[in-house]
Amino acid sequence: MNKDWAGGLHNNSDATAGEASWDKAKTNLVSWITAGANNVPLDRDGLADDTVVVGNTAGSTITIDVTRSVKQIFASKTNHGWLLVIDINAQMRCFWSKNADTSTV
Repeated sequence: MNKDWAGGLHNNSDATAGEASWDKAKTNLVSWITAGANNVPLDRDGLADDTVVVGNTAGSTITIDVTRSVKQIFASKTNHGWLLVIDINAQMRCFWSKNADTSTV
């Protein structure tokens, strides 16, 4: 991501002031240039770090190579995170860090 944005604390609810949404990097504060952070290069980088196929098996894992971005973050001292893009024809997927507590999911 090339713009500062704010993660939300809500699941399946409207973004509140300061949280990211489809239209806003920070609701009521900062807009994406294009909805969904789709402006290259102002909202996000146009070069994918990696492309992976995500299966339908619950609990399966994937590995995403983010080496290029980590080097860029290290060099620039700026980290706005990553954007995961799903094929428009794909079913919904939920992602968690390998270390995440999923007991409440």
